Amino acid sequence: MLAVTGSLDTITPQVLALMGISAATGLGSVLVNNAKAATGAQRVSSASFLADILTDDNGFSLHRVQMLFWTVALGAIFVFSVWRDLAMPEFSDTLLALMGISAGAYIGFKLPEKQT
Repeated sequence: MLAVTGSLDTITPQVLALMGISAATGLGSVLVNNAKAATGAQRVSSASFLADILTDDNGFSLHRVQMLFWTVALGAIFVFSVWRDLAMPEFSDTLLALMGISAGAYIGFKLPEKQT
């Protein structure tokens, strides 16, 4: 961005919050998986990338589909905004709160997921 805009400070507080929500969700997911592995749950072999991220032992999981949707939607908005404006996007506080609630719900629904 420095070469294009001449500015070093291009990360907005909203982008920083979005990155924090994503990092906390990923970390929470790893912690839940490690806690389940410590109880003796065995891992299943991989079917395909899309099947792995959207399903659990009971088939498609709504919370997993929801996280994929959020990731794709906000990723597309981010890329389009940077391409169009040559600047980091500014997300509303309401959208960030909704993303945080969605991420919390994902972790909450992941807790009772069965692993064979």
